[in-house]
Amino acid sequence: MISVRLPYAFGGRSGYDELRSPSNASWLDFLVERLTPKIALACLIVWILSPPDIVSAGTLSRINALTLDDVADDAVVTPPPVLLVTNADGPEGYALTAGLAARRGAVAAAVAALNSTKARALAAMGVDVRLQGAPPQPTLFAGVDAAFILAPLTADREERGQELIAAAASVPNALLLSVVGADLPNVPPSLSAYAALERNFSRRALGSRVLRTAFYQQNLLLWAESVRTSRELLLPSVLRSGLAALHQDDVIQVVTNLTAAPSDSTTGRSGVGERCPHALDDSADCRILRLTGPQALGGAAYADALTRSVGSAISFVAATRERVASLLRGTGQLDESEVQLLLDLLALQSGHPPSDDIKLVTGADATPVSDFFDENARAFRPVNPYRRRDDLRQR
Repeated sequence: MISVRLPYAFGGRSGYDELRSPSNASWLDFLVERLTPKIALACLIVWILSPPDIVSAGTLSRINALTLDDVADDAVVTPPPVLLVTNADGPEGYALTAGLAARRGAVAAAVAALNSTKARALAAMGVDVRLQGAPPQPTLFAGVDAAFILAPLTADREERGQELIAAAASVPNALLLSVVGADLPNVPPSLSAYAALERNFSRRALGSRVLRTAFYQQNLLLWAESVRTSRELLLPSVLRSGLAALHQDDVIQVVTNLTAAPSDSTTGRSGVGERCPHALDDSADCRILRLTGPQALGGAAYADALTRSVGSAISFVAATRERVASLLRGTGQLDESEVQLLLDLLALQSGHPPSDDIKLVTGADATPVSDFFDENARAFRPVNPYRRRDDLRQR
């Protein structure tokens, strides 16, 4: 087997792609199909004059050096398929769309208003911003290879989500963002919408993936001001049994992998995830992935991780639902339906075991909450971090 490293530059990123010949038997085909004439001729001469083990070791490094300018002039980079994210100017959609734009490029964003602050920010990132419309029309997905369907977090999420699923019917590869626990019986009203969306989505004739996400680690930023002033992490008492909170970067990487190839939602991993129970027949290409953090931690463990990140002792306080609701309302960042949604997610997902679906898709472990706290230590750090130094030493 022979490999050649080719430089590339795309979307502000640069590096090297490695081209490998499948075998010596198909080496000539590889030269004809993948390499420019100058490089192909140089590689062919060396291959004829040298044994394969020599070629694969040091000789090609000299070819790389001799032909680097030729490669830079002639190499062609194929961009990834176009991915459209719906409700991209919502609080959840904006973070995921911005991350996807940075990670994979070739992103389109469906927004409620073209002149909104978030829509303009996405456009500045090079995102193709489109008006979503109410109801959205199939033309919204024109020229799109994959769709990432996010229903809004507002109380009408089921109705708006069903409209998006219908409009995206002809998109060959579609992903639906849902939540862990949506399949359980007697889910609260704030989460029943996701179960209804899953049932409809799984009946698509084309490729489908349902991404059931756990409570986001990023949601914990809603507690940051309270932690700064009280040095207490006020969480529902149900979290004593553990929560495997999910980092949004892991969702971004999963979506990047699942939309890497045109009309292929699996990138070679069709067996990952459980079968959609509502698919029309066994041939329907529909899978459900559970995306969680790597560990189910209790409230005290979250406080300990935060303590290590901020360098000041933070205590876990097991609080009633209403007390936590009051804290969330006090942030001024959520409407009542969003407050209830977060509280229902915490109650429903507490005690759920973590999943390894992120590693099966990306090849990497899910991000631990300690990394999130390290990234955001300044937001949580108490106003006077030295006030309780003795307490911290004891812990």
